[in-house]
Amino acid sequence: MEELQHPLKGLQSHLVTLQCPLISLQHPLNGVQSHLVALQRPLISLQHPLVALQHPLIFLQNGLFTLQREMTPLQKSLFTRDEGQCSRNSSGFHLQ
Repeated sequence: MEELQHPLKGLQSHLVTLQCPLISLQHPLNGVQSHLVALQRPLISLQHPLVALQHPLIFLQNGLFTLQREMTPLQKSLFTRDEGQCSRNSSGFHLQ
């Protein structure tokens, strides 16, 4: 048993030696964590108005898609009508 006890004591002293720098690192990390938590609060408070804006923007987007869909046939008919009234020669377009 004593043969095992001596290497275990050496291992324990190495672990204690390693533990000291880790403990010294823990304090600044706690400070960083508190700063991150402090930063998180305003971001969360910003999230609510952004979510609230999302619904009117989706509504507006749907309206624009509908308008675009209704404008496409009108655009096509104007283009074909204009095409019928214009002829192209080397100097450009001229009304007939």
